[in-house]
Amino acid sequence: MNTELAELIARIAGYQPALAGRIGPALAGELVAGGDPAPLAALIDWWRQRHPEAGPLYWASRCWTLIIWQPLYLAVWAVHGTGVVPRLDTLAQRVQSGMVAGYALDAHRLDALPEDAAVRRAAAEASAVTARLYDDLAGQLQLHPKMAGRLLADSLLSGLLSVARGRSDWNVTRTVTLGEAWLDAMGLAGQSGVLTFDLPCGGQGLGLARKVCCQHFRRADGELCASCPKLKPEQRLLRLQEEWMC
Repeated sequence: MNTELAELIARIAGYQPALAGRIGPALAGELVAGGDPAPLAALIDWWRQRHPEAGPLYWASRCWTLIIWQPLYLAVWAVHGTGVVPRLDTLAQRVQSGMVAGYALDAHRLDALPEDAAVRRAAAEASAVTARLYDDLAGQLQLHPKMAGRLLADSLLSGLLSVARGRSDWNVTRTVTLGEAWLDAMGLAGQSGVLTFDLPCGGQGLGLARKVCCQHFRRADGELCASCPKLKPEQRLLRLQEEWMC
């Protein structure tokens, strides 16, 4: 059991180096959904002190995206990179210097499932842990559920696009279809989307069709992101095209 999980953790780290994990219980100072509120409080305080001018909406948005990215990316990479579904209920996340990177999972059995069943199972795991994380955040900072859901959808699809970039056997249609399947499985249909666009050098690029702003522009050094819905469609297209190297 431990060998199988260790292999999964190692493979995911090979795909996504920031997802460096271990097998075992949570250590002191690690963030566990529904657990000690101190690690999340420390994360919020770090961003509050570094960017006091940005305000509570930015702090909430930033911390929310930081505490959800690992469970979402783990779910997506496990399904499409290894074909198995890990349990996420024991997920412990490392919080340090305003960042959340690194995790631990208790030893458990991994089930190999057909892709459609694996997506549904992994989506259920991710939904459960992120719902508890939202409750934890709501106990310390206000973030409207609608905004939280759309940011959750954006992060989920960001994980899928990170997989798609390394899959030469995936075409644009398959990526878009899988994105819709994941959103539907997590009850987030219509909250984000995969945007396709033509590239000046030929071919098609993929980006996020975001429906909510992450509030990065509120920082003194901030600006609107390339996929920000506050941009006019033509501005967003140009920015997204510029991000792709032809």
